[in-house]
Amino acid sequence: MNASDRPQRRATPPPLPQTIVTEHEDPGERISYVSEDDIEGGRVHVMYDRLKHDDYSGALLVAESILAREPAHLDAVQCRDMCHAELRKLYLSRMGDLTRIPQLSVEPHELGHLVTDERAARLLELVDGLSSLAVIVERAAMPAIESLGLLSELFLRHVIEFEDE
Repeated sequence: MNASDRPQRRATPPPLPQTIVTEHEDPGERISYVSEDDIEGGRVHVMYDRLKHDDYSGALLVAESILAREPAHLDAVQCRDMCHAELRKLYLSRMGDLTRIPQLSVEPHELGHLVTDERAARLLELVDGLSSLAVIVERAAMPAIESLGLLSELFLRHVIEFEDE
């Protein structure tokens, strides 16, 4: 094989994908979207954009979509881990530590119109006024970050409360 038969290597990395920027009323809320022509590079770009705006939920969704296609993608793995840590801090800053024991703050018959998400309804079945957040998260049969997020949302919506409040 002579030099002309070998594939040429690029000396510089490929350029970033062409983005379409959507302006919002608040210039600080610029969100960029990448065309589907460059799925891998586009998703990585959007993932970093979401991180730059401290949108850990959005960045996590994008990182997980990258990892579904390429499980060893180092940037996506690091982003997922960072998002899990930041979201966990956020959720626990709302509810307190994992030793706290939640209880329903509404009557059971009121839950039907307050809770429409099946996963949240399953979590509420575990809220018995005796089990700590740690036990509920462990028994939830879903990723811990997901159950913490749902419990945090239920707390913010005043569906659950803590006795010591």
